[in-house]
Amino acid sequence: MPGVLFFKVCSMRLYARKKYAVAYLYNEIMSGCGKKYFCYFFVRIYFAIAIVFFSSSCFALQNIKIPMDLSSWGYSGTQVKCTLNHLGTSYGKFYFRSLPNDQLSFEFHLNKQSQHWTSATLSKVSPPWVEPALTVPVTTAQKGASGRFSFRRNIKSLLQDIEQGQWIQVMLSGKETSASETVTIPLVRIHQALKNFQSCRSRLPAMSYRQARTVVLHYINGQRHLSAGQLRQLKDMVTYIDVDSRIQHILIDGHTDNVGSSITNLNLSRSRAEEVAAVLKKYGVKSALIQVRAHGSRYPVSGNHTAEGRAKNRRVTIRLVRDNEQVVSRKTTQKKVQ
Repeated sequence: MPGVLFFKVCSMRLYARKKYAVAYLYNEIMSGCGKKYFCYFFVRIYFAIAIVFFSSSCFALQNIKIPMDLSSWGYSGTQVKCTLNHLGTSYGKFYFRSLPNDQLSFEFHLNKQSQHWTSATLSKVSPPWVEPALTVPVTTAQKGASGRFSFRRNIKSLLQDIEQGQWIQVMLSGKETSASETVTIPLVRIHQALKNFQSCRSRLPAMSYRQARTVVLHYINGQRHLSAGQLRQLKDMVTYIDVDSRIQHILIDGHTDNVGSSITNLNLSRSRAEEVAAVLKKYGVKSALIQVRAHGSRYPVSGNHTAEGRAKNRRVTIRLVRDNEQVVSRKTTQKKVQ
């Protein structure tokens, strides 16, 4: 009993002290002096919050300008690819790339420290000595699996603007919408490299290997000769054949639908295939590469019971065979072009 009584007395005294402390703090705050210090305390808290907020905003928007004296451009090219590289920056790799079939892009590889960005906007900007300063968005891109941004739209017009003195800028952003970073790339010491790049582009094939590897020409019912569009397609194909030294064979296979006799269809398929071979020779393809094969109606790709199916079967296919591939032979009428 004495222990319990002692505990109750101590608890009551502690409670009284807490109540007194709270009451004392309230009276001090409500007094003139207390209000002054109380307001001063919250003003300091307010400024601390403001500093943190604006500091984070400043860090969220960063502008990187590559120095002009560290900026230069170089050109490299082959018969199937042209590249205009920006040299002299550790932030990442910037380059224009052109491939057959007028495939033109601006590529941007980030270094490891900048891998957190996921989307980018490519813009053209005025150089610093031009007033007023203008920033005009050109296109956007998402980061690919390899960590590369590939801009593909409006690049041809951007190159024209670069020839007129415009610079380029890439604005990067991530999952946090408030965070972004801009990289301004000077277009100094670029004119000779750009001239070589444009010259290389003009010599690229009109088709890529993927496009030229297998070309299918379809014929309307009764058509014996190539149309103007088909002639252009063959001419584009030859621009690729001319630059690929690995091509060992060009297989030309003629096919028809099942309308008419077997002999008639066989002769028609051969006639169409031989005309294609003659056109390729006219455009400069060596005869030794060409093999003509006539199949008539024996290898349909669709049913001949519908007009649509018969249209698919009336065709001549041209296939390029490289040195690491084998020619698939068929029991067909075969003739080598002389």
